[in-house]
Amino acid sequence: MSRSSLPLDGSDPLAAPGLMQVKDFLYWRAPRPDIRAGHSSSSVRLPGRAGDGQDAARAKLCRKLEADLIRWRAKLAKPAKSAKPTQRTLAHSWRWIMRRYLTDEFSPFSEVKANTQVSYRDELAYWDEAIGNVLVSATDYVAIKRLQRDMQAGGRSLSFIARKFTMLRIVANYGAAIAPKMFIDIRMILSTIRFKKPGPRDVFPTEAQVMAIINVCDDAGDPMMALGLALQWWLTLRARDVRGDWMGTGKDARWVDGLTWSMIKGDMAEIRKVVSKTAASDPREMVWDLSPLPDIQARLRAIPIDQRVGPVIRQPDGQPFHRNRFTEKFRKYRAVAGVHKDVKMMDTRAGAINHAKSLGATEVEMQLQAGHASSSTTQRYIRGREAEVNKVIKLRSGGAKEQG
Repeated sequence: MSRSSLPLDGSDPLAAPGLMQVKDFLYWRAPRPDIRAGHSSSSVRLPGRAGDGQDAARAKLCRKLEADLIRWRAKLAKPAKSAKPTQRTLAHSWRWIMRRYLTDEFSPFSEVKANTQVSYRDELAYWDEAIGNVLVSATDYVAIKRLQRDMQAGGRSLSFIARKFTMLRIVANYGAAIAPKMFIDIRMILSTIRFKKPGPRDVFPTEAQVMAIINVCDDAGDPMMALGLALQWWLTLRARDVRGDWMGTGKDARWVDGLTWSMIKGDMAEIRKVVSKTAASDPREMVWDLSPLPDIQARLRAIPIDQRVGPVIRQPDGQPFHRNRFTEKFRKYRAVAGVHKDVKMMDTRAGAINHAKSLGATEVEMQLQAGHASSSTTQRYIRGREAEVNKVIKLRSGGAKEQG
């Protein structure tokens, strides 16, 4: 859920818009557009450290800072008497093609999921400010490399740079579809330049660690978090496909993609659901047999019958979880379980895939279980490659001895 949708009225005491963590330290941080627009408090150090039990106090401070930010935006939005007219969009500029990409009913943008659209708009806002009225025809190899070097000099991360240029490629590909002659050169240039990406994560939770966190959830009287994590682990699901997500704000907010009771069939015998990530390319339902998972079946049956409607994983007030709230709870229970902070919620899926691999699952079986469209995607989730390399060394060295 976007930070703008988090309640500021205290109805969710752990709602902490703008919260970010760096090692053990926690900060409230303003969005980049507001920082660039001149907001005075770009980053505020919050009291205490992660896992110290002061989450509610820090969340309250985050909500205050967010409210101050909103009031600042409102003042900024009031036009000054001497305000200059809005800068026009030059024909055949990057701003021209980006706006067409966002508004054309036949643009690929209209076909991506709503949460992806939000991400794309943020990426394009960066490029609009950086090169909005630069003509596409004036953007050559040197200009692209200069942009890349400026980002590096500004301390931008590898992932930031790669993400931004991936977005520029997407727009250029769209431009090549509607105006081939104009975009053929820039499309070729962007395709030939390689932008380094950070190495893959090599961290994943073990079965024992996940079970320890689930046990802590149970001890804390939080059966919904326990059930949510169990579903993620045993069904190899993304958190989004379990808890769902909120799209839009205010009256337009809607809950999407999560597990609902209508997807649970035959007295908890199976779950049928279209995986959110691949829904556009493969709208077929995945079917998970719950009969080998009596613990999950028992947890589902423990939920009163009159509550078996709508979202399965809900907060005590009956509302679906906000993404940040779900993640905050995971961090809290992870700390109590004694699991290292490097293990994140997003690693649960990788842990499930590697757990299956350790038990002898084939590559095809792991791919199907994870709902991946290609085996190359599954391979990116495989961790602990050093162990595999050393296993081969042992096999080969043993074979050499036998031959000798």
